[in-house]
Amino acid sequence: DVISQARAAAALGASTDGQSPEAGLEGLGGATAPEPAGSFGWGVRGSGTGGSGTGQGTIGLGSVGAGGAANTGSGFGSGPSRPTLQVKLDEPTVQGALDPQVVRRVLRRHVSQLRYCYAAEQAKAPQLAGALGVTLTIGPKGDVAAARIASTTLQNAAVESCVLSRLQTMTFPAPERGLVQVAVSVDFKTPPPPPPTAPAASTAPSGVAP
Repeated sequence: DVISQARAAAALGASTDGQSPEAGLEGLGGATAPEPAGSFGWGVRGSGTGGSGTGQGTIGLGSVGAGGAANTGSGFGSGPSRPTLQVKLDEPTVQGALDPQVVRRVLRRHVSQLRYCYAAEQAKAPQLAGALGVTLTIGPKGDVAAARIASTTLQNAAVESCVLSRLQTMTFPAPERGLVQVAVSVDFKTPPPPPPTAPAASTAPSGVAP
């Protein structure tokens, strides 16, 4: 037994002067064996710090480091939006057997179409504004039998033609009898410009120049 223990000690490089087994390996011309690390960690996405640990006679095993959370997000760029163009209908004048409020409601339902006519030309001429006086003839079935420009301060043939074509597609309730004549003024204008933005307040500490 003594001889077997001596042979085992010699194979590991041990000596009687208390040197470690690693020293015995150095005597064999090999590099010192690295000490097993007792920590490790990983992150799926991001970064994390591994735990640490030690072990007696075994490899140290630490806790797994949690990965940093991945940042995600989405958004849309924004900028100054184009102001909504204003289209205003005056109270219509109605001659015939049809309620003026009914006529007004039908006209208001089609305001977006009239705004389209205006916007198409206002984009080319930002200062374009004015009013159109139009007259309609509503037939016995409620369709628009005729439409014409009675007056204009807009002075834009493209807008006027577009407005007339839109008016002629409208359908009103059938009058109780005969034809109905309608006169209405349509105002087109751009909204006023927004007020200037106030400068941001300084965030410099009191007594320190910005």
